[in-house]
Amino acid sequence: MKNTNLNESFNERLQLYEHLWQEGAPYSAVKRLAEIFYCLPQLDEAGRAKWMDQLWKEALPDNVVQVVVAGIEKDAQRIRRILSVGSKWNDDELLLVLQLKIEIEMLLAFLKRRYSHIPSSSFDDIDEDLTRIARSKENKRDFERAVSLMVKNWGLPIDIKWLRSDLSL
Repeated sequence: MKNTNLNESFNERLQLYEHLWQEGAPYSAVKRLAEIFYCLPQLDEAGRAKWMDQLWKEALPDNVVQVVVAGIEKDAQRIRRILSVGSKWNDDELLLVLQLKIEIEMLLAFLKRRYSHIPSSSFDDIDEDLTRIARSKENKRDFERAVSLMVKNWGLPIDIKWLRSDLSL
């Protein structure tokens, strides 16, 4: 994705952030900032600096940071509940789990860079479960389909291990 397209995508995400913020949905809003932040390495130096300045202008009060951290924990618990039932999942279930996990990773990267007091929760158990599922014979095809759908539909070139086509986890 070229810088121009990426800047357009970032502008769309920023507008969505502003809309969600005004609607009183800070957790969903901050996810948009995290998406932008996570894709910054794909811009040239000037583009990264411009967007970093823009992201840092969006001051998050401590109570919003607490809401975001609580949302991360809630999403992690949701993933754990889903993965605790059974051993075979379809692509829709895996799509949901992957989306939640990727959003958690992006949010944590953003918050840890911005705020030093973010608690470090461990999500190793989720990573282990997803790795096992991705490598299992019975789930591999649905996992690959879910990854393919995410790459196609996310709208940003997110470089994260769960979206790699070779599944080199």
